[in-house]
Amino acid sequence: MYQFNVPRRDPITEEGMTVGMPAMGGATGINFQPTGGGKAAITGDFVMIGSEVNDVVRTLRVNNIDVTAIHSLC
Repeated sequence: MYQFNVPRRDPITEEGMTVGMPAMGGATGINFQPTGGGKAAITGDFVMIGSEVNDVVRTLRVNNIDVTAIHSLC
């Protein structure tokens, strides 16, 4: 399995306080597990603010990537 974690460029804030750090899950994580025949099972968790969600989901779907769940802390 290969795993990549990409920290956000901009911090996420709530009422002026920074929320989450890369070490606490404040990064986008993508996992690749080879399944043979040049294919892989891939999962990912994206850390976003509300205004980013629609564009990211649209981009994933256009590229034939299924979105299976969206979670919110609000």
